[in-house]
Amino acid sequence: MIVVTVSPGEAEAQTTETRAAIRIANDYGPTTLMGGLIEEYRQRVTILSDDTLSFSTRSDIPPQSHLPAMQAKVIEMASTLASALSRDDPMFALSTLPGITRTLEEAQRLYRLSRPVYGELLAARNQRLLFAVPWPPSGIWSRKPIDSLDALKGLNIRTFDTNASRYFLDLGAEPHLLSWEVLQARLGDDDLDAVLTSASGGIVLGLEEAFAHYTPINYAYPLNIVSIHQEALDSLSAKQQKALLNVADEMERLGWQKSRASEISAYEELMAIGVTVQVRHAKALNSAMAASSQRVLQQWLQKVGWEYRDLVNYYLASRDESDG
Repeated sequence: MIVVTVSPGEAEAQTTETRAAIRIANDYGPTTLMGGLIEEYRQRVTILSDDTLSFSTRSDIPPQSHLPAMQAKVIEMASTLASALSRDDPMFALSTLPGITRTLEEAQRLYRLSRPVYGELLAARNQRLLFAVPWPPSGIWSRKPIDSLDALKGLNIRTFDTNASRYFLDLGAEPHLLSWEVLQARLGDDDLDAVLTSASGGIVLGLEEAFAHYTPINYAYPLNIVSIHQEALDSLSAKQQKALLNVADEMERLGWQKSRASEISAYEELMAIGVTVQVRHAKALNSAMAASSQRVLQQWLQKVGWEYRDLVNYYLASRDESDG
């Protein structure tokens, strides 16, 4: 439930606009791409609503619990790695299927096709999709070079969802599924050999202090979804709803632009801080990663309904036509 805060003076003056506070679950700090976008969203909405909307952040709720927490009215809004919701429906894991999007343009094409589906899935859970933005492409931060298939054997690597865990298990690695919040707490440990995250995300975390190598692998552009409980949205005034929804549209456009800029600038930053970027891969490693990607995709397709399979097959066919 949104907490209404009306001061005694305002009550006497019978103000026409009730103030409301929105509790938002968000793992990411303001120096990250998603954390920065959420902060900017909060600020813009507060201004556009004439200070009648305010926000407080919860970082203690695991991403996979964001939907249940909203349904239980513990929070009203959440910024969530989409694939963390795949226990509710496997479709939420679409954007993190390994190799399904190799460029930001492909990620945009897939999102245009799948956005209505995300909206329907959230609406069925009494949620409203506000906006979604991709993280820059995921790669491997590691203590040693990932220059062969053997380098992955037994590698203790942090992953962020079940797709990634299946992928690295298939390659012979030892995946550890850790949320962003948990990863930050584990960085002082020596039990991780590698971390799956974007170049820019690793820079924010200071991964270069322990992981001197970065390997781009065209893994995925993981989608981050921002949603609000429909009842919370409906309880707001028309002006407040307009502020939330209009700024959401702005943030989606801005977020995709920022993701592109982050991807471009990150490699220059990696070189500046002394991280070795492993661009070329051994042929056997490339072949193994491609085969593993296909196996994870086929496993996922078996879990979803025919309409989602048709959507993905249509996307893949159009992608392959573009390649040709």
